[in-house]
Amino acid sequence: MEHLAIDLGGKESQICVRSSDGQIVEERRCRTATLPAYLATRPRSRVVVETCIEAFGIADAALGIGHEVRVVPGTLVRSLGVGARRVKTDRRDAHAREDRRRPLAVGAHDRGVANARAEPVE
Repeated sequence: MEHLAIDLGGKESQICVRSSDGQIVEERRCRTATLPAYLATRPRSRVVVETCIEAFGIADAALGIGHEVRVVPGTLVRSLGVGARRVKTDRRDAHAREDRRRPLAVGAHDRGVANARAEPVE
């Protein structure tokens, strides 16, 4: 299963897609409004987003298409390496969210509610 991390923005978002063996297979920026259409073109994947205004709308769209979704509470993103080395870029943030080798304690998205149970990434 591919892992698809999205650093959501109000207008544009950064996407990082990794294959099941951890190789980056796609990186791109796209308009946030077009993300549901983009997600519909992808095979079933695990989608990882950080909690923000856009997160639950994108998460609902991804769930409706058949993807697994993990919404990472904003309080946990630093533990995932987002903003590491005090150099914050959308590309680095998407990579940090998607790096499957890191333990990932995240909440599962369930109809707009983040559940605080910890789950490792497989």
